[in-house]
Amino acid sequence: MPAPRLADLLCTASRPVLATFHAAHPGQALTAVGYVFALHNVHPQLDLCAHLGALPDDDDERWNSGDFDFPAGLTGARGELGPAVAAAVAQLHAAARGQPPRGPAHQQITEACCAALLQLRAEGLIPASADLNVAEVGDPSEAVAARGAHLAAGHLPPF
Repeated sequence: MPAPRLADLLCTASRPVLATFHAAHPGQALTAVGYVFALHNVHPQLDLCAHLGALPDDDDERWNSGDFDFPAGLTGARGELGPAVAAAVAQLHAAARGQPPRGPAHQQITEACCAALLQLRAEGLIPASADLNVAEVGDPSEAVAARGAHLAAGHLPPF
């Protein structure tokens, strides 16, 4: 699935999830938000992740969504991004089986997630001050931080 199509699916699916999340946490500062995915696990995974309040000073903790308040999903609902996103991720998961860990499927999903976050920020669903985080489980913190720096500047990182 081309990255622009997946980015559109992610935006459509993420809007109501973010709205529900904001309603459930009024007045709490959303300081980091992103997508975490796994292409080389037994089952495909792609979830929104978020952190409220102060971010850790340590870069490894700051850019590791596993340390977020909400490391894999924002509402607690299974499959909160819906069946269309799940189907697209399943296709990329299947394609990744014959690829190296940072191969074309990783690139497609990373690009789509980055584009979706920029769009959601432009729509005001993500505060301008929040870190934007896109990572596959196991991505080096330095790579995630570099993506975040590009996104903070308002543009897609190089892929």
